[in-house]
Amino acid sequence: MADAEYKNQLVTYSIWALFAVACIAFIVRQWSKFVIKQMGLDDWFMCSCASFVFTLTLFLGLKDSSDPSGSLLSDVAAAKEKVRHVWLYASHLFYIVCLGLCRLSAVLFGSRVKGLPHIESRDLTLVVVCGLWLVASLVIVAVRGNFTQPWETMDGTEFRRWMAVDIGGVTLEVAIFWLALLLIRRHNLSKRTWVCYAYGSIVPVVICRLILLHPGCGNVCDRRSLKAHLSTCACTQISMIAATCTSFSALKPFSLSGTPVGQSYELPRRRGFDDIGNTDTDDQCCLTDAEQISLNTVNSGNAGSRRPSQGERQLTGEDSLNV
Repeated sequence: MADAEYKNQLVTYSIWALFAVACIAFIVRQWSKFVIKQMGLDDWFMCSCASFVFTLTLFLGLKDSSDPSGSLLSDVAAAKEKVRHVWLYASHLFYIVCLGLCRLSAVLFGSRVKGLPHIESRDLTLVVVCGLWLVASLVIVAVRGNFTQPWETMDGTEFRRWMAVDIGGVTLEVAIFWLALLLIRRHNLSKRTWVCYAYGSIVPVVICRLILLHPGCGNVCDRRSLKAHLSTCACTQISMIAATCTSFSALKPFSLSGTPVGQSYELPRRRGFDDIGNTDTDDQCCLTDAEQISLNTVNSGNAGSRRPSQGERQLTGEDSLNV
């Protein structure tokens, strides 16, 4: 009994530790977005994921704290077995929704950093695939056993279902990581190379969960099920931490070189989803290096041939004859 109580406390403390880190990371991201007053689709997906994670964690914490402390674990589990199965079923759905929203946020973030007026076809394809994975995984996990009470079915084909869901998820994570590497290579962001590894940090955790997962994960209290529960919680909250760490605006002050400490600077406004269609803001105001050099040459030549008394008056017919 003491061993079971120790394992229960270990799971609780680990979940709350990850929850605290995810909370701090999300607050830092939203603070940076609030300072520069810029919100994109990736930020809205991130907020949705955070709301799901915070709601689930808080409700689970309140539910565990409301359990009678003087009762034995076996009595509490027997009295609230149905409620625990419902919460476990809901946590499975929350797990899929959170990972799906984090992947959508990661893909949209990579597309937004490029500064293009539209989403590239490659990024758009990955966004559609991530959305389809989210919907298909929800259907696969939600529909099982008794249609009216699906939470009662915890064994049987559940392991095969999770195999299909997690293998597809790992494939998407690898694809997102590959796109992040291409983004770093294309824009020569050598100082932010470590940022792209946040996209792939969830891959080993998902693989670990896939190895430890088994049909009796929700009913057997052993070390294998303990590790599976911890890896599930880690997948959900580390994915949110990874998506938060890729915030370009939050990380930019740490990647700049040559800026004195304490000196204020203004972050440049980059084009994103909010500027689609405003083609006259940036492209028409930019000059290439060759155009800038030729413009400076013409201005210097005109300055040498002009008298100081001429000023900016227009050329008349008499002036043209004198020329």
